[in-house]
Amino acid sequence: MSTKDFKFVEKHQEYVDTFQIFSRHRGKQQAVWVENKLVERLRDVLQRDYFSRTTEFKVLAFGTNVGSFDTLLIKALFSHAKELVEGKQVTYTVIEPNTVAIDEFKRNISTQGGVFQNIKFNWINKRMEEFLETKGPERYDLIQFVHVLYYAENEEELLKTAYEKFLASPGCILAVCAAEGNIWRLLVESFKLKIPSLIVNQVKNVELSEICKRNQWEHRIFDAKMDLEVTDIFNEGDPIGKAMLLFFLHVDEEPKEKLGKEIILEVMEFLKRMSWEKIKDGKKRLFVNEDDGILLIYKRS
Repeated sequence: MSTKDFKFVEKHQEYVDTFQIFSRHRGKQQAVWVENKLVERLRDVLQRDYFSRTTEFKVLAFGTNVGSFDTLLIKALFSHAKELVEGKQVTYTVIEPNTVAIDEFKRNISTQGGVFQNIKFNWINKRMEEFLETKGPERYDLIQFVHVLYYAENEEELLKTAYEKFLASPGCILAVCAAEGNIWRLLVESFKLKIPSLIVNQVKNVELSEICKRNQWEHRIFDAKMDLEVTDIFNEGDPIGKAMLLFFLHVDEEPKEKLGKEIILEVMEFLKRMSWEKIKDGKKRLFVNEDDGILLIYKRS
């Protein structure tokens, strides 16, 4: 399944606008697991005597959107895995079909300065498959697919091409998808027959593990615990709540008009049923499970 099947994804400005509203409701949780879990595991596999003698650290990042995850990763590498990047030319190659997202990514790093000033960024406005089919045999120390395998026409072939043709030795592929119990997975499973715009290629951790076993790749899987605040969705007429609902359902117009009032009522009831209350800033707020499944595929020298 490719991005051409999702009209909302192709509306670049609308997609970026709603994504940024949505991502702000995750808070700082993603930064915590990037710093405390992910970078530690990357350092363990890549920190070798022969690796420390290299003069470059090269990253290939697919479907970065506005770079929210990527900026966290870069900061974490320089603060928690200095031995991998300090004194080296860090090259970060971005593969992103959304031109608006690329422009926003560029703005984000230009305003932050610091470590970003010393990184060479390559910006490539293409889809994953298009890049992998046409690019030459350059090798990367880290290749990442963060919440983008849903859009792959064949995730196993895509990972095989990345591993065999583009991954350095030693090197690591990072793939992030929705973990079991994640609200996105539950929503798709419950409504994919009623809401055509939902992403139905919800690849699972266990499926990614089987791909690794078939190809005899060394790998590790772990979960990153996160919750997502959805309080605003239940506030009638709230523009932020509406934007979040649009992003949840991947529709590009008024949800009730697009899908019908009955289906939206079902979705709202479902989200309410899947949510729980906790106190935030002295008020009761509603949250749902947005745990991520993290796959690391290692290639050792």
